[in-house]
Amino acid sequence: MCEPKKHKRPVGRPKEKVSDKVDLEKIEFLAGLGLSDIEIAYQLNVHPLTIDKWKKDEQFQQAYKRGKVSVTSAVENRLYKAAIAGNTTAQIFWLKNRRPDKWNDRKEVTQPTTKYAFDLEKLSIEEIRQLRDIMGKVLQQAVSEQGVASVGGNQQGAGGEELAGLRKAMLVSH
Repeated sequence: MCEPKKHKRPVGRPKEKVSDKVDLEKIEFLAGLGLSDIEIAYQLNVHPLTIDKWKKDEQFQQAYKRGKVSVTSAVENRLYKAAIAGNTTAQIFWLKNRRPDKWNDRKEVTQPTTKYAFDLEKLSIEEIRQLRDIMGKVLQQAVSEQGVASVGGNQQGAGGEELAGLRKAMLVSH
């Protein structure tokens, strides 16, 4: 049988290491300044997609990450020092991000996902009045449960816009 020919040398252009093309210390420095990939590409006079390709190289990736970690650490340290020094905004930010379970302002509100559609033209006047009364009760319950206060026609609090829409629809049906 005939054996396939073996090439004596690899086919195509020889692979260059990224470290041969670019100074990895410069990459670490630029990433450490907090520059985006696009900004780093501009500084190196290359296309941003080139940075994406280079990120596949282990040495490049390590230098890039070292730089990003150093800038992040510097910001964290400054935030911490500001919070300790009495900067209330820094304290709030720190607590909300470090202990969101205890300091987060948001509360998880779940709402039913079932939606009902009515063709009002097929309902009698009496059925529309009954529907209006039911919606009024639902609206009152939502107001009491969510702590929504109506002030001068403006809805304040969670779900205020939805409740205002319901109230408007009820007034139109009177």
